[in-house]
Amino acid sequence: MIPWILTPAPGTPLYDACKQEGRLIHENYSQYDGLHAVFIPKRITPDELTDAYWRAARRFYGLLAIGPRVMRAKRGRIAELLYNLHVRRQVRRGLHPFSGQPA
Repeated sequence: MIPWILTPAPGTPLYDACKQEGRLIHENYSQYDGLHAVFIPKRITPDELTDAYWRAARRFYGLLAIGPRVMRAKRGRIAELLYNLHVRRQVRRGLHPFSGQPA
């Protein structure tokens, strides 16, 4: 499991609210990918949101966090370990493992 950055997709109430409030940074939809902050959050900057996202991902896939998850796996511990190590490597490279796109 790895989260995405909240992204107000066009045609949704969230998008409409952000647009109406002037909180959309741009409408370059190629960056509406869950890896980039494309709106201005109310309490932090977009860069702080992006940095917090990657810090959380690195922590979640840190070695100290992977171990307990692998040990809790009911079966397939080797597969769980390999998956977590793969995702850890991708996150450390600044890639979301499901998108293949750089951050």
